[in-house]
This record gives sequence, C-alpha cells and structure tokens, in this order.
Amino acid sequence: MNTILTRSAWMICWLLALGSLNGCVFVSLSDPFDTHMREVVVEPAKKWSTTEKIALIEVSGFIGEKTGGLFRPSRGTAETLRDMLRAVEKDPKVVAVVLKINSPGGGVTTSDICYRELKAFKKRTAEQGDSSLPVFAAIMDVAASGGYYIAVGADELWAHPTSLVGSIGVIATFPNISGLIELLGVGVQVVKSGEKKDMGSIWRTMTLEEATLYQTMINAMYDRFVGIVAENRGALDETTVRKLADGRVYTAGEALGNGLIDHVGYLDDVIAAAQKKAGVDDAAVVTYGYGSQTKTNIYSHSPALDSPPVSAGSTRDMPLIHVDAGEWLDTSRPRLLYLWRP
Repeated sequence: MNTILTRSAWMICWLLALGSLNGCVFVSLSDPFDTHMREVVVEPAKKWSTTEKIALIEVSGFIGEKTGGLFRPSRGTAETLRDMLRAVEKDPKVVAVVLKINSPGGGVTTSDICYRELKAFKKRTAEQGDSSLPVFAAIMDVAASGGYYIAVGADELWAHPTSLVGSIGVIATFPNISGLIELLGVGVQVVKSGEKKDMGSIWRTMTLEEATLYQTMINAMYDRFVGIVAENRGALDETTVRKLADGRVYTAGEALGNGLIDHVGYLDDVIAAAQKKAGVDDAAVVTYGYGSQTKTNIYSHSPALDSPPVSAGSTRDMPLIHVDAGEWLDTSRPRLLYLWRP
C-alpha cells in the first residue's frame, strides 16, 4: 500500500511540475520508480542491414551498495553491472562489450563482486561459443583503486589521453572527535562485551594494538588487490606490481609505460578496436538504462549510478576531475575501501 501511495505521489508531483519553454507548457510524466531496464541505441550502425551490436556498459562514481532516497532512487554498482551483463548474455547480436569506467573506487567487497561478475560473464560466454565475448575497458577521467580493480578483468585496458589510472591500495579512515567532546565537556558512556568491541570508535583515540589489527586487515586486502592485478596483467609479476602499488595514480602515458594498461586512445578508438576484435566491420553501439533515462550518444551518463548529494558545505569533487564519491563521506561505519581519496 505504501509503495502504491508513494508512486501515486510521485506521479502527482510530476504532473504538477509545469514549466514554460519558449512560451510552451510541458509536463514530465517520467516515473523514477520504473525498474525496467531498456536497451538504447546510442550510435547506429553504418548500414541499415547490420544486426551486430557493441554493448557499452558504464561503471561510474563510488563503487558501493544501493544508495539514494525518496527523491533520488539509485542502484548499487554490482546490482547494475550484473543486470547489464545478463542482458548482454541474452542477446546473441551483441559481439563485444566496452566498459566505460569513471570511478575513484569504493567498497572493497563491491569492487571484488563486480570483478567476479565480469570474470564469470567471460567464462559463461566462452562456454556458449568458441570463445568469450571480447571485453574492453575504456577509462575516462579516472579508474583508481576499485575502479582499476574492476578494469583489470577486461581483455584490454584503454585509457583516455588525460586519464588517471592506478591508486592500487586500501584505505580506511576513523574520525576522532574525542578532543571536541572533551572541549565541550560532554561524556560518552560505552557498555561493551569485549575490550575491542568499539574498535575504531569516533569517541576515543585508537590504541596501538587496535591500529595494528586494522593494519593487518588492510594488508590482507592489499595483498589480494596486488594478486588480482598480477594475475590479469601478464607482463607484470607480483614484485613489479608491489613497486607500482604505493597508492599513487598515474597519467595515461605513465600507466602505459608501466604496463598497467594496453593502449591510450579515445572512446571511439576503443569501440573500433572491440569491433575489430569481434571480427565484424560494422555494429551499432547500444547501452542500457532504467525507466525513462535518456541517452543520446556514447558519452551519455547514467544518473541511476550516482550517489545521492552530500550535505551542504561538503564536497564530493576529486582534485582536477569531477567524480561522484559522495558515499565515502559517510562516517556512520568504518570500512575498508579500494578508493583513491586525497
């Protein structure tokens, strides 16, 4: 009943959202709760008789679970990626996949799930035919940390000439407001079953032993990240990856020179390379969206992948580039992150 009322309220709000454009009145009838995924042609084939398709799948913003609220519903990264890969599998006309990545990273677990989904997709499509569908990663502004973690699951990694790539590593932040609490003369009483039950609490300074325990966790996740990169980047052994994996990001040229990517080029170049790899001379480029999302070309963005806006006065912009990383500002729980966070 609540869902029905909510949807009805939304429709009423949209119907009442009248505006003028050059003297004309318009009404938006889009339903933000429409969860049906639709295919959209963003670049038609050159020939009318062509049936082959290149699937363009976007991974953008903070890599994490479902976020949003009443006025801005959105979907988690893994949820969306899985939906789109399954849609590709059901369409025999799709001959290759291009992952358009623009992400500073995010949650350790969600990044790993997305990587696993991509590898499983390649395995399943290989079992259905002579070989798996070619998967190309097209890095836009940035593929850092978790964004790069997912990218290495592709057959080829391409970066835009101005991309930033890498930041192989793990981070966790623990705000400490104990000084402010003391200044205000406020006390916080914690009742716990064990000494380390509130390990990482914002109300007190972390002990050396607790910091060591967290460092052990971070080291384990770091080792996993290094292993994933070494496994997928044939020219790089684990020792070399560790030398590169000090958390920094690299320019596209540096990433190419260090073997972190295969090519530098534009999105058009990646699509052309994927088409060539698939063995076809023509293909339409299609992407996927939910509800009434409008996409007009290969650079169109999927708003369903955005994190919700953060509070006034805070920022979710990364230096030099604009990448949605709003969720990392959520300090309600300590998390280990594959995230580039200057």
